[in-house]
Amino acid sequence: KIDSDKFLKLFKINDSKLKIMKHVNEEVNAFRDISQQFSKLMHNGFNAKERVDLVFEFQAYMTNQITEAQKRVSELSGFTFMGDTSSIANEAGHIANLTAQLKAVLHDVRTLALGFTSSHG
Repeated sequence: KIDSDKFLKLFKINDSKLKIMKHVNEEVNAFRDISQQFSKLMHNGFNAKERVDLVFEFQAYMTNQITEAQKRVSELSGFTFMGDTSSIANEAGHIANLTAQLKAVLHDVRTLALGFTSSHG
């Protein structure tokens, strides 16, 4: 069985990449927590129209938060998006990975929003 220690021994990942991955995971976990809290809150004391409004407002807010998360990870990781092609591609790859994970978390909210739109005309 390969655990995290064996993984790191098998695959040499330098410390800076681990820090970047840590920043990405922190953002994804925070995003997931916010989304879960919203899901719980949405079903407490709101009528149908208010829930529709909440879902669309939350979706817009969380979509903006993707950009903010990209900025935070870029800053914490020291990304410049300048230099040789390999460095730029590496930095862009980390941000693309972050973005894909955040969009996956937001997928449930978007699905809920689409359900509201299809049922309202």
